[in-house]
Amino acid sequence: HSAGGNPAAMHDEEQLRAAYEFTDPVTGYRTEVDGVFRAGDPNPDINEQLGGKPTVPPGRTMVTVKVTDASGNRIGGAVRTVHPASQARVNHNSLVLNEGQQGQGFAGRFNANAEEMYRANGIKTVTLHADIDVGGYAWARAGYDFRNNRTRSAAVAKAYVDSIKRHDSDPVISRFRELHLSGKATPLDLAMVGHTPGASTWPGKEIMLDSDWQGVKTL
Repeated sequence: HSAGGNPAAMHDEEQLRAAYEFTDPVTGYRTEVDGVFRAGDPNPDINEQLGGKPTVPPGRTMVTVKVTDASGNRIGGAVRTVHPASQARVNHNSLVLNEGQQGQGFAGRFNANAEEMYRANGIKTVTLHADIDVGGYAWARAGYDFRNNRTRSAAVAKAYVDSIKRHDSDPVISRFRELHLSGKATPLDLAMVGHTPGASTWPGKEIMLDSDWQGVKTL
C-alpha cells in the first residue's frame, strides 16, 4: 500500500475491520471489531463520557475491539476514534489487557497492523494519551512524540523533578536537567536516561513507566 488514500475511507466498516481485526502470530491473541459508533451514538469511551461527551461527536467514528486468547476467552479490549477526514487523524483511546497477558509485545504488533491501513487510507497522525501502567514508556519506545510543546515542557520538567526526588545519581539528574533546558526532548530521550547496555531497568525507564502525557505519531 502506498500512502495517499482518502482518509474518509477509514470511516467505512470494511476498512475499520481491516485495520483492527488481527491474529497475533506470537501470542495467538485475536482481535475483533465488536462495535462501530457514529455521531450521536452513545460514546463507548467511559473517560470521554465522564469528560462531558456522552455521545460520539460530529464527524467521528468510534470503534470498540475485543481481544481474545487462542482459546477464545476475552482478555481485553480497545477503543479507537477516527476523526473527520479533513484531520487525517486517528486517536488510540485505550487498549487494556488482563495483567497476565501483558508484556509480550502484542500491543505493538496490533498497532503496527492498524498503522499499515492508516497509511493506505491517507491517515497522517495517530494521537493518544499515555498514562496507564506501562503506557508512557511503551509509547516512547513506539516512536510517539509529545503532542505539543506545552505537553513536552510539562513532562520533561516532571521527569527532572522526579529524578531529584528519587535521589538518582548526579549524572542522571544533570541529563534530565539538560533535556529540560533544551526544549526539544522526545519521550524516548527521557526514557533512555541512565540506560546501560543489558540493563533491565534504569532511571529513565522507571520514570516514564509512571508518566502521563499526550502523544502524537506522524505516519
